[in-house]
Amino acid sequence: MNPGHERRPGRRVAVVGAGVVGLACAAHLQIRGYAVTLIDPRDPGTHCSFGNAGCLSRASCVPLGLPGTWKKVPGWLLDPKGPLVIRPSYALSVAPWLWRFRQNTTLERVNAIADALHSLLDGTVVKWRPLADWAGVPELIRQEGYAFAYRSEAAFLGDALVETDAVVIAAGAHSNALSSQLGSDVPLETERGYHVMLASPSVQPRIPTASGEGKYFATPMEGGLRVAGTVEFAGLEAPPNYDRADVLLEGAKRLFPGLAHGSVERWMGHRPSLPDSKPVIGRSPTVRNAYFAFGHGHVGLTGAPATAEIVAALIAGEAPAIDPRPFAAERFSETGR
Repeated sequence: MNPGHERRPGRRVAVVGAGVVGLACAAHLQIRGYAVTLIDPRDPGTHCSFGNAGCLSRASCVPLGLPGTWKKVPGWLLDPKGPLVIRPSYALSVAPWLWRFRQNTTLERVNAIADALHSLLDGTVVKWRPLADWAGVPELIRQEGYAFAYRSEAAFLGDALVETDAVVIAAGAHSNALSSQLGSDVPLETERGYHVMLASPSVQPRIPTASGEGKYFATPMEGGLRVAGTVEFAGLEAPPNYDRADVLLEGAKRLFPGLAHGSVERWMGHRPSLPDSKPVIGRSPTVRNAYFAFGHGHVGLTGAPATAEIVAALIAGEAPAIDPRPFAAERFSETGR
């Protein structure tokens, strides 16, 4: 709790999900004087947010599904080292999501999606700075071509019943299990992403370096070189396939010829993704004291501070600086997309 702000009486907010989006929402609400409870079965920052590529990327307003993307999919699927994998056992389950994804690859839809994401992602470094300053760690945001955001600490109440005046659903890939109970069943899918962390690399780029063909980032970090990216559809329950992480390792050695390194840590996480590449942000259409902040896919780190500003403003009864309507949960029931 920020001691410089008076806590608002009777304004208790529970934030479900302690990833980067949930933590940013909690911080903004605390700054506004709300009493915030974080609810998550695991420690903050240990789910998908832990394995991010470490980049604050405004350019990610371009959605994943572009006109012509579908022409590349067969080649990606046939290439065992390609950027996209669909496990055969999960193909039927993910088919409806992929169909919705395809509907959002027209030029008209891509332009509309990019405009909405630009409003959310533009100025991400500027929006992260006050949060880092408030937390007492301004050095974690580096404007040297890249930026870091590390996990924060919070207190939890175990299995205790939490009484609250408002709740924020920011539970990542698990969010639809909660939002559907509130009447908002959205087509949330998990895009499984992998990374490898290379200790003591012989090559350490000054700024994040992306592979346009391999669809991954190589990012310099204090612990070494992190190579992260690609997409695997296999659901929430299937075990990791760390061959996908080894594909990233091979890609790094192609990107940086002669790369040598020490130990290798492999990791897999579940990106919460929607077929139009936009997150769900805003008030629940059926439960007026419930708010949504999930589905950020590849842009959770970049979009977290703006998402938190929107949610905090809505809870405070204010008009957000960013129009939340393009991110409403109702867009799927209204358009079928």
